[in-house]
Amino acid sequence: WKNEQRKIEHEMNFDRSNTEGKMKKWASLIDSLDPKSDGFLGGLASGLSRVYHQKKFGTTYENKVRELQDKTVDQSNRAMKAIESSDYHMLQDCIRILDLTDRHLGKHIPIASKKSEALKKHALGSFLDICKKAQSILESNNKIAIENIFKDYRDSVLCLPFIFASSESIKAFTLTNQLMYDALVKEISDIDKCLESFDFAKCYSKVKSTRKLGAFLADHCTLLHERVKTSKHVQADQWLESISNLCYEHFPQCRSLNHIKYFAILDIVPSSNQRDIKKAYSLLSKRYHPDEAGNNDCAMFIKIKEARDHLLNVKTQQKAGAEMPFDVKLKEIGATLRERAKSLFEQQCYEKLGTLLFRLDDLKLLDDLIAPSLNHRNIIDEIKTLIGGYVKQVRVGVDSNWSSRDYRALNENICDLKEMEKHLKAYPDIYSSSWNSGIVLKVEKEIEESGLRACSYLSSHISAKENRDNFRRCFLDMGHVLVELPFFKDITKSVMCDVLESCLVHDWGYSFLFEFGLCLQRGDESESEIDGQVAQLIVAEFSHFKEVLTMVWNEETSQKPAEDTVHSIRGQYRKGESMGELQIERDGLLESFQSFEAQYKKLLGEYINPNADAKALIQKTAAIANKLKPLSCDSGWNEEVKRQIPYILAGVFTIFTVRRSGESYNRLSDNSEMSTKMLMKPHNIQVLTLLSLFGCGSALSNSLDSQLMQIRTGEGKSMILGAAAVVLALLGFKARCVCYSEYLSERDFGLFRDVFDDFAVREHVKYSKITTLSEDKTKAKGDIRMLTENLLRNKLEEVTSASMIMTSQSINAHSTGAIVVAGPTTGVNAVDGANGLGDASETGNNVNGAIISTNACFSADVLSFDRKEILLVDEVDVFFGSEFYGQTYNQVAQLKEPEITDILNHIWTANKPGGRKQRLADIQALPAYSRLLTKIDGFKYVLDSEISLMIDQVRRVDEEPYYLDRNKGRIGYKVMDSISYEVTYGYRTVFAYLQEAEKDNLKEKDKVLASALYIPLSCGQFSYANISPERILGVSGTLSALGRYENHVLAKYGVDTFMYVPSVYGESNFQFDKAGDGIRVEKDVSDYYHSISDQIQLMIKKKRSVIVFFQDNACLKDFTKSSIYHKVCRKTKLLTEDMSKNNKEFVISKAATAGQVTISTAVFGRGTDFFCK
Repeated sequence: WKNEQRKIEHEMNFDRSNTEGKMKKWASLIDSLDPKSDGFLGGLASGLSRVYHQKKFGTTYENKVRELQDKTVDQSNRAMKAIESSDYHMLQDCIRILDLTDRHLGKHIPIASKKSEALKKHALGSFLDICKKAQSILESNNKIAIENIFKDYRDSVLCLPFIFASSESIKAFTLTNQLMYDALVKEISDIDKCLESFDFAKCYSKVKSTRKLGAFLADHCTLLHERVKTSKHVQADQWLESISNLCYEHFPQCRSLNHIKYFAILDIVPSSNQRDIKKAYSLLSKRYHPDEAGNNDCAMFIKIKEARDHLLNVKTQQKAGAEMPFDVKLKEIGATLRERAKSLFEQQCYEKLGTLLFRLDDLKLLDDLIAPSLNHRNIIDEIKTLIGGYVKQVRVGVDSNWSSRDYRALNENICDLKEMEKHLKAYPDIYSSSWNSGIVLKVEKEIEESGLRACSYLSSHISAKENRDNFRRCFLDMGHVLVELPFFKDITKSVMCDVLESCLVHDWGYSFLFEFGLCLQRGDESESEIDGQVAQLIVAEFSHFKEVLTMVWNEETSQKPAEDTVHSIRGQYRKGESMGELQIERDGLLESFQSFEAQYKKLLGEYINPNADAKALIQKTAAIANKLKPLSCDSGWNEEVKRQIPYILAGVFTIFTVRRSGESYNRLSDNSEMSTKMLMKPHNIQVLTLLSLFGCGSALSNSLDSQLMQIRTGEGKSMILGAAAVVLALLGFKARCVCYSEYLSERDFGLFRDVFDDFAVREHVKYSKITTLSEDKTKAKGDIRMLTENLLRNKLEEVTSASMIMTSQSINAHSTGAIVVAGPTTGVNAVDGANGLGDASETGNNVNGAIISTNACFSADVLSFDRKEILLVDEVDVFFGSEFYGQTYNQVAQLKEPEITDILNHIWTANKPGGRKQRLADIQALPAYSRLLTKIDGFKYVLDSEISLMIDQVRRVDEEPYYLDRNKGRIGYKVMDSISYEVTYGYRTVFAYLQEAEKDNLKEKDKVLASALYIPLSCGQFSYANISPERILGVSGTLSALGRYENHVLAKYGVDTFMYVPSVYGESNFQFDKAGDGIRVEKDVSDYYHSISDQIQLMIKKKRSVIVFFQDNACLKDFTKSSIYHKVCRKTKLLTEDMSKNNKEFVISKAATAGQVTISTAVFGRGTDFFCK
């Protein structure tokens, strides 16, 4: 009986071999004991069998089932313990036994199925948790921590085939492997980046950490990949294969990766030594020995023995002292740095060379990373000697090029030396500052000597005539320095101005300079092409020659008879969805022009005299306008008004002509033909445009109608708008001239500034961007910022209606108000404190960084009646710009409290590497939060919303490129063609200040941060497009290109009339390139830059000028930072928004000269006068 019991216990020990065979026997036994057998014969046989077994074994069916159920529960408990202890081999065995139990004994032991399914679900959850932990580690800075959970990850994959029945687990498996690959790739690429940026200290730590991470993945991932390939339940994974390939490339040292299948058989890592191989063989040979395994299959045992023999032979042949990962890269660092230094010098990347020199001493950290040790001292000496040699070459070139008067090459040398001084002056053994100061003194001395020599030629009229050619040569020599050596531009221009002024002290000086300027402009056949270019640039640069430029304009513009021009004007009007031809009363328009022409000639002949009283003309002109007031846009524009418009216009243009060129005319009055040509007069087409805008060609209309007229860019739109603004102001309206560019607005205002002052209408005329119009209208309603802040602080009752009225009246007529691109919730809010091109003083009401001009002084007629505002448009594009149509003016108020500073600092500190991303709950737990909440009681939701924005935007500080003004401690952003230091991008700007403070880039850090750290409270959003000027009049070069949608938008503003006038230059020869020739699409950035370079080189060979426009400053900088840019052409100028006005004008003046390459941002592509000389 005892022997039988031992045999039964052996048969119930399912953990050992032949488990399924035992299950089958038990299934047969339990079936024979089952009393529920059916059928007479079957029942009789079953009954006899049960009796036999009961007598033989002394048990019943119920007892055997109970024993098996207990065994099933034991297996389930063991499985749970296996999960808790991460013993996935045991878990695999337990679940296998439960599944076999269910398969063979399921009808007797139903609990086996339930236990198995529960364990599988639990194991699947455990695997997903392991994957999440692994992914979190791989996305952190401590990636090597993956070794702590990799065993669980690997065993789960290999031991638990059922988990891959879930798509979720397959995704988690794939993602985890991908993140391991990405992590290793990043670590390897970071080493290259460190070497590229010469950050040798970081390179040291990165090599050590990457060697450790790479060694671990090379050992374990390659092994896992090999095991997965031979597994039947896991599909081969591309990321594991990629990791293996990466390890073969970078981490083969001390690993026999080419023999990975043998390591997989022994289940040991590739870096295992001979002792590890023998130990693994000893363990596995016992487990799979035919005698121990209880079967006659020797295949696995033979594989194990072959693997041992093969690997022991491989390890014997391996050489001792194999190289470590990245040894080759580190050993070649000397040659690499020498090549980089040479390349950087050739590309004029002196800032990077300075960085290299600064960090060279850190090379000593790399000594111990390789064997034999890196001799860093020799490398440092070699690099310094190499750079010093290149610097000396440039210094020699300076003397050589100055002696040969090769100004362009000299400019390259001087620019190089200035950049070297900026970045290499800390290394006097390489760069000596005395070199640069020496050449500066030498050039300045010769410039001054040239100026004295030129003055000597002008000692008398006779001397000036006799030495005309010498004077021209001397002046051209200085002009070459002016044009080709920007570093000496100021002193050269000053000396040349002194020469010109010395000429004007003589009574013959004005006529001599005019003739000299005319000679420069027309050129000399005996001179070189470069001399001709310089001569024309001299004429454009000095106001002494403005009469020459005026004369050239008058000569180049074709003055067709007014009758022909009138008949060439055509018009269209919008009616519903269609466009019809506009009937123009050409006879009336021509009659108005003839009235203007007669009156203008009469007035000009009278008031061009220097003794004439211009004030009398101003008063007469104003008197005509006053008789017509008050005028309404909707009525009153009768025949009498239209008859007087030409006379008002004639008076305005007479003052304009006298102001701009009267003095020059009178100096050369002896030569009447020549002096007449230098008068700055309106062109026939400009006058006809103005008359049409004021309705002189539409006798049937009794109102001033909105309309736009097409005038090509560069054909005098500025003069048209300026004159229209004066006339409207005299008739009792406010005139607002809007443009898409602040730079162009300032330029156009300057043209008519004196005329505005003469007619005392300056306070009724404003030049600005169109967004400013919307902002001014919003601000005129009251101080919304103050109301918002008082609301938040529960002080709203303290604000009286009287104070709001005073605030409204304090808006200065000269203030352009704010440029607001977007609010804190959408990203951008801004206030531009630039004045309206006037000189009124500004009182700083500092709200959201804005300076809002205030001036309580109003002229009497401003207060006597309500002036309606008429919009004068320069280019129809202003209505469709990305910063206007569809955008809103988002006013914000600043909430400043010490607690806000504490919260912002806390979030910034937590965002640093190694920190944890903050949640709203984290901030709410701070004492500063509780204190702040008491100050704005009832507005917790507002505070929480702002804190959520802080947490989100702290990680996006550099998303919008910003500019730091170090001197004034302020951060600005690009707005069209300039940098606005009033624009802010929500908390990105706030954190940008903290970022710059951390870098010690703020001079008065505490003061700047006290001003910059605040919560911007949204005061509301006001649509830019919601403007309602009384009328819209304008000129544009692109009316004929408008589409159906644009016309529909203009119709919303009441603009239904369009007129097209011919060019002042006559028929145009301009043709666009065919699209097939002008459009190129490249596959990547490198090819894109190469294509730009190729086109530039092609144009230079043809002796043409080249202007390359990039979308914005960021794209331009990306190009200039590329190696391709430095190979383009040394004669390259940059034109960007952050340049000074003088520098912009200098680059623009040279842009169209032959052989010049200009790299510009797109904002300068419209409205900028790139004069072609």
